[in-house]
Amino acid sequence: MKTVRHLAITLFIVPLIVFFGCSKPNQDVSAAGSIENSIYKNSYFGMEITFPNSWHILDPRMVRALEQYGAGAVAGSNREDIEKIKHAISKVENLVMATMYPISGEGYYNPAFTCTALSLNVARNISSAKDYLLLVRNRPAPAKFAYSYPSELRESRIDGVLFYVLSRNIKYSGFDIRQEIYAAVVKNYLLSFILTSETNQQHAAFLQVLGKVRFR
Repeated sequence: MKTVRHLAITLFIVPLIVFFGCSKPNQDVSAAGSIENSIYKNSYFGMEITFPNSWHILDPRMVRALEQYGAGAVAGSNREDIEKIKHAISKVENLVMATMYPISGEGYYNPAFTCTALSLNVARNISSAKDYLLLVRNRPAPAKFAYSYPSELRESRIDGVLFYVLSRNIKYSGFDIRQEIYAAVVKNYLLSFILTSETNQQHAAFLQVLGKVRFR
């Protein structure tokens, strides 16, 4: 059986492995976040994300544990690569992750909506959201992955904030997955929304969530 856990987390961490060499951020902006009634709020960014009540918002400890699992899935049996990927993703603040279905299910793909933040003070190889997405696009696909890019980077505004958007298709483990990464610089942080879906209906649900994101 193809596990939901394997796919949801593996595809989430793929965009984060460009952060090799970053040092640890000085401030834990994830601590400024809270969740109540399926609404995620972060006082540092003045951000609010409203998720459907039926979605599953993951506990931060579960996300960290699954990140470690995903590092092994991406790197395979190469222990050095596993440690490099773990080091890279440890520098990124995972603000919130929500999946459409329970994380323990099997046999189907579980769409995931993730919001992350990285301080530009510690990301020495990144100076803008556009730079980050170009790094993601230019980085070779890990083993067993195949990428294709249906379009160039584009711009999109979310509640007035300018985001750059990278769209790509990922073939992995027998699935054809659509991934979109929205990135913007907010308060000297690289703020990203990472959306991974399998169907147009799932992607449309993500866009509805993005349409309700508010910055205050």
